Amino acid sequence: RKDDVIALEETDTHWIVSGEGFRYRLSKTKGLPDGMTAAGAELLAAPMEFNVWRAPTDNDRNIRHAWEMAGYDRAQVRVAEMKAKKTGKNVVIRVNAVMAAVYRQWIARIGAEFSVDPSGGVDMRFSVERNADMPFLPRFGIRVFLPKLCQYAEYYGYGPAESYCDKHYGARRGLHRTTAAENHEDYIKPQENGSHYACDYVKVTSEAGGG
Repeated sequence: RKDDVIALEETDTHWIVSGEGFRYRLSKTKGLPDGMTAAGAELLAAPMEFNVWRAPTDNDRNIRHAWEMAGYDRAQVRVAEMKAKKTGKNVVIRVNAVMAAVYRQWIARIGAEFSVDPSGGVDMRFSVERNADMPFLPRFGIRVFLPKLCQYAEYYGYGPAESYCDKHYGARRGLHRTTAAENHEDYIKPQENGSHYACDYVKVTSEAGGG
């Protein structure tokens, strides 16, 4: 069947996985997708990237200088190894990378695995080892830059207002819908915002109805 066929191509800079209706490019420099097209639409507004930095809040006033000395605000990722192969009907890409700032100790060692099936579904798994000699991390995650069209979100957790482990008793646990603008709280100084405690499910769409 045509929709069971998945192709794997290597260039000097990318691994490219494509199939019926989709084409994904994974950067050998960043170790993450920098282009994902499905059903004729580009799913990324900018390349995905690993991230440990965020704007320091009032509560970070005693640690932010240690973070900056460690280079967390200018951390970069270097890919040490990136391999791809077909496994059954899927394509599996494995990445070993290191995050560090120039002239500083390594911050984290990152292992990533991307499994793409013939329908275009992607399963991403990450393992991270933090350098215990460095300060604790402000955060660790993947930045995914979505097109502005994807402004609606549906989630199951505490809402509809933002909620945290120490501030959620006034919220209601259930299925909620919001927009990017509604979910943002424009504080005078940087603070955590937009969280929904015990969130088990998130779906981002370009339609208000969640389709």
